[in-house]
Amino acid sequence: MKTRHARSAITCKQVFAQCTLLGVGVLSLSACSKSCKNDRPYVPYVVAEGLDAGASGVQSGASRALDASAAAAAGGSASDGGTSANVDRVDLAPPGASVWTLRDVTLKAPPGTEFVSALVNDFDGDGSVDALALARPSVMVVAGDPSASRADERSVQLLHYPGNAPSEPPRGVVQVPAAEFESGREASCRPIAQLAGGSGGLATVEIGEQCTTLSASRRVFVVRLGARPAPVLEFAVVDPAGAAALTLTADGSDRDSDGIGDVALSFAMGSKGPPFEPAPPVTARAVLLDRPAGLSRLPDEPEASFKALAASLQARSNKAREASAVATAADQVRDLYRALCTESGEARVVQAAHRKTGASAAGFVTCGAAKHLESAALAELRAWVSAGDPFRAVLAASRIASVASPVSHAASRPTKSARVGSASSSERAHESRDSRDSRGAEVAALLSRVAPLRAARFARTLGVAIGEQSASFEAMGRDQDLARDAASPGWANLAFDPRGPLLVREVTRVLRIDPESGAALDGPSVEPWAREVASPDGSRKWLGVVAPCEGSFLIARFSGANDRDAEAVGRVPIPIRVDEVGALGQSARVRCVPGQDSVSVNAQPLAWKPGGFEAWVAGRAIVFAGDRLQASVMLSPIGEASSPLGSARSPGGTAVAMPASDSVVVRVRAKGARLRAAEFEPYSELTQCALDDGAAHVACLKRDGRIVIAAFEGM
Repeated sequence: MKTRHARSAITCKQVFAQCTLLGVGVLSLSACSKSCKNDRPYVPYVVAEGLDAGASGVQSGASRALDASAAAAAGGSASDGGTSANVDRVDLAPPGASVWTLRDVTLKAPPGTEFVSALVNDFDGDGSVDALALARPSVMVVAGDPSASRADERSVQLLHYPGNAPSEPPRGVVQVPAAEFESGREASCRPIAQLAGGSGGLATVEIGEQCTTLSASRRVFVVRLGARPAPVLEFAVVDPAGAAALTLTADGSDRDSDGIGDVALSFAMGSKGPPFEPAPPVTARAVLLDRPAGLSRLPDEPEASFKALAASLQARSNKAREASAVATAADQVRDLYRALCTESGEARVVQAAHRKTGASAAGFVTCGAAKHLESAALAELRAWVSAGDPFRAVLAASRIASVASPVSHAASRPTKSARVGSASSSERAHESRDSRDSRGAEVAALLSRVAPLRAARFARTLGVAIGEQSASFEAMGRDQDLARDAASPGWANLAFDPRGPLLVREVTRVLRIDPESGAALDGPSVEPWAREVASPDGSRKWLGVVAPCEGSFLIARFSGANDRDAEAVGRVPIPIRVDEVGALGQSARVRCVPGQDSVSVNAQPLAWKPGGFEAWVAGRAIVFAGDRLQASVMLSPIGEASSPLGSARSPGGTAVAMPASDSVVVRVRAKGARLRAAEFEPYSELTQCALDDGAAHVACLKRDGRIVIAAFEGM
């Protein structure tokens, strides 16, 4: 055993070096992180091209903290991430190998196949070396190709080579017809096959497709090693286009001390790829006890894993410098819950089947109430409060309010005690209400630290309206939510003069409005400023921000200032998730109609400086810099100089506002506030807001073209 581990250490270093040099991403994380103890070669038939590069192979201190806490909850150690140390090593086959000598064992593939990878060890303790090898068809073909052989003769196979019978042909353990994944649906799709060594006498096999622009799926087989290796569990993992990588490892240790190995599956959610920053994965575990009647799920998991993850985030949430990392990890925790848990309604782990019973279901991992998601969102709120960011804090608070409290199917059925007397269920209902009330009070207290509520001294709807905006929205209808929030992206129609008046841009003139009385003012005329947002040299033009109907992040659109050719439009990814758009107001969800590929998102320009274009999107200042206008989040939305007319910033660049779901959130230098006025309601109707330098006056445009102005105590 000592010799085997020494060889594993050497291979581990080689794999880690290759991962570092080649930039292997999330799908190979377990081969590149955690000291490479979970070797998992991920082998697409087209080698490694297009693997998600959304995460780094090197773990940070924050990653180790999350892994350690999750491991503790799952019954493992902090050093091994909760899995047993003896992880069987998998070797990759040389390209095109049909005969392969591996550690003094010679393997021969069936005719027409070649090896992908193999696991070599003494599986049954008889002193001879056994092998488990994954083989695929030598030539992959597109489904329907007349030159293809029969589908049932072309398959990916997991083969067992018993060490005590080297002359016998290998025994098939798993077989998946090639026609299932050689779809030829699109050039971005490719078949994949992966054998991974687990611990405690288990291994996993994943066979399916990997696509970059379409949803794909993998069949997963958990195989128990021994004298006759055999699958004990089969399920599928769905991989939506653009989704973060969901990887898994298996451990077969005996959890209930009955002398029979059980099945513990650790699911790791990686970070999304570009334009998002890399982040270490977060992990949750599902444990299935092997009983005579079949596998029985341990009810403590994965809830204990999510509890540990939330606790780790809470422990880091009071450090301002950790805010971004905590927010990213909280997003990953939510993604993991949605992917793993049946209650989410979006489970990616589906179609479970057990070999003993043949039972199957759409999703087989239940996680109970989502209270730990609330805890993760609360940690994110605390982190943004610590960082002094009122916009991101309001976003996090809205997530807490929107987290459902799903109940497992078992819990939803009345128990015998509940049927006999309703006292226990009544007590639970009171406890749930008390918990919600307590959580609501905590959220309110945190928000008051970074964005206290301020009521308007007065507010009024002006007797003027933005004609072109009003006509546009009237023509298109007002029920299209985000698709209509930004009918004409450009500099806003509202601005404050540095001397005080509100400026209202119409097509041919600019009105000067007294913010206190709402009356039109005489005075020096102001020329209508251009709505078009162009670079200082006129070479580029901003066309707004869209949320793709099939995609995970927002996209900014640019073109040459005089080029109307659609093919010349540049599409720049923005590191803001599509599902974040509605949380700061406007609409709760991006909705697409058939045939539509994207919808417009309410975004306002801030400035276009020599260093790049700055825009205000979902409570974040985004700068687009360089020749390719690469997007990144600015440290602060507050500017250093005066702002152009129509900017989302105040005239002196010291303040910025954003409509939210229940208020207008503002920041003046380092202070934030949530401003409320009855005339602003419903806040979802507000499309753009302008404010003076002290936020003493705020004017907002509604979808129907009406303008509301409100006065507050200055900040």
